[in-house]
Amino acid sequence: MNYYNFTAPGRPRKITSIVIAVIVTGLLFQSIWSYQHTERPISITNLSTDEQILHQHSTGRCMPEISDEEVVRLRKTRSACRNATQSSQFERQRIAIVSVNYGPQNVSYQPSLGTHLQYANLHDLQMHVLCTPILDHLWNKPAFILSLLLVEMAKPPQRRLQWMFWTDRDSIILDQCRSLEEFLPSPAKSSSTKEGKASDDHEDIYLLATKDWNGLNNGIFLLRVNDWAVDLFTAILAFRYYRPYVDLPFTEQSAMEIVMKEPQFKKKVRIVPQHWFNAYPKGKAQEFRDRTTEDGLEKYHARRGDFLLHFAGISHRDKAIAEWVKMLEQSEVIWSKESVQRDVTHDVAQFWGGKLHA
Repeated sequence: MNYYNFTAPGRPRKITSIVIAVIVTGLLFQSIWSYQHTERPISITNLSTDEQILHQHSTGRCMPEISDEEVVRLRKTRSACRNATQSSQFERQRIAIVSVNYGPQNVSYQPSLGTHLQYANLHDLQMHVLCTPILDHLWNKPAFILSLLLVEMAKPPQRRLQWMFWTDRDSIILDQCRSLEEFLPSPAKSSSTKEGKASDDHEDIYLLATKDWNGLNNGIFLLRVNDWAVDLFTAILAFRYYRPYVDLPFTEQSAMEIVMKEPQFKKKVRIVPQHWFNAYPKGKAQEFRDRTTEDGLEKYHARRGDFLLHFAGISHRDKAIAEWVKMLEQSEVIWSKESVQRDVTHDVAQFWGGKLHA
């Protein structure tokens, strides 16, 4: 099914096309206007470069300032990561972490978003957080992403972002040292033919996402910044208007899953193993820290050594987040080699080399 075929039975195609064009234009105008008319205070700067890290898109603030204690922890973590990792082997990319945090519970999610802010500071990334709704409910996600994409595409190529890392606010970074570049497709990770050419053109991969038992989970994904992404999120944002008869059990997530399977999009999408950057919890934080075996764990359950934990579908998320963040603060910056239960480094290389599948 072509996603441009929006005409309802018995309705003149020309009138329907005009209505759709008006709706899409209105949505784009609303999201851009909201983006441009929000105050974006410089509340967090990089500890080493003094460049702006955090961009809060709001008339107020939804993220706390970093305390002196957290500054000390950041410097300790930066030193530990430099001594323990070899991230320099991966080509640096201009990446921004993107999320939202608004509503009466926004304070409850500040600890989890704080782990992302710490990560952004350690790896010299931007972080964009929407603090004031643009549209209704979960549709703020595609609206905010589209707003950022349009602003970035207006910049010269050498200055615009290359990737966006969307993270739902109910997620925490477990491994502050691992670079996002490790997950990205690159010629260096692809297998080679006898002629020495890459077996897969990874430059044409624009979206890295994961699935669970419900299908697509768009709580965490990596998106390349280009005109393809603009087209994709334009279609997602307008989906409920041009296909009002389609059931969307998971609202914008369902719309995204349908749209990204359309012929003009699906070839640019890669579904990667869920545990790479979208693992789910099994048990409490202390169990995660003290677990000695992997008995009872599914592959998607978080283990020591994993990059990110997502509290998707967890009840009392505010308490769970507080518990896990406290556990991380009381633990060593880097797990000892003996305590690491999973390291995806080899699996990532195997996947992009065509020897491993999601």
